[in-house]
Amino acid sequence: MKKKAAFIALVSSLLFDACAVRQDITLLAGAAGSARLEAELHPVFMAYYRDLASGFDSSFDPANPRYFNMEAIEAGFRRNAELRLDSARAPQAGKLVLDFHIRDISAAVKNETKTAQGIISRESGSGGQTLSIRLNRDNLSSLLKVIPEADSPLAKMLLPPEGAAISENEYIEHLAWALEDYAKDEKIEDILRSSAIRFSIKTPGKIVSHTGGKLKSEREILFEIPIPRLFTLEKPLGFSVTY
Repeated sequence: MKKKAAFIALVSSLLFDACAVRQDITLLAGAAGSARLEAELHPVFMAYYRDLASGFDSSFDPANPRYFNMEAIEAGFRRNAELRLDSARAPQAGKLVLDFHIRDISAAVKNETKTAQGIISRESGSGGQTLSIRLNRDNLSSLLKVIPEADSPLAKMLLPPEGAAISENEYIEHLAWALEDYAKDEKIEDILRSSAIRFSIKTPGKIVSHTGGKLKSEREILFEIPIPRLFTLEKPLGFSVTY
């Protein structure tokens, strides 16, 4: 069985439906860290998911919908020796909160797909410790291929067409066409453009330099990626923090 990057896989599977995903990572000495992931679905996505799941999943109960498969999430963490799930809960409909520990943040995202192995890297130098995140169409595609949810009919309806170099604007137009009947008082394009994954990293030492993020304090940096941009990646994305 492949060793999956549970927290990246989880985030990616949530993005098929999510409007906002927040990941907070606190780095400890060395490569270890603790993390909290919070995901919250916009009502438009929840309504769309209910209709799609009712047609594709015979076990789905629209009167009592389950938006997150807690058993699958827990199993994913058990398969990755670099991660330890402390708690998983859905405090309200459409919201998920996970708390977990990471033994080695770079090892946690490695898998058997070669192009995915450089997504997160750590380097030590005279200037300190540097954590880098690099995303492009090839390594994101590699991650999605090892996530079972990426092959589901629901996911395929929401992800960009496989093998097509679709632009961010084209992807938004594609989703807007599918979701326009579910938006009442809001413009669906605005909802899609505001959908984002936000992750903050707290470092054990003072941050001395960074790329692609915004400092929240001398030991915390916030990175943000609009979800349509993440799934199209017309240009590679790179983030780093040195402390």
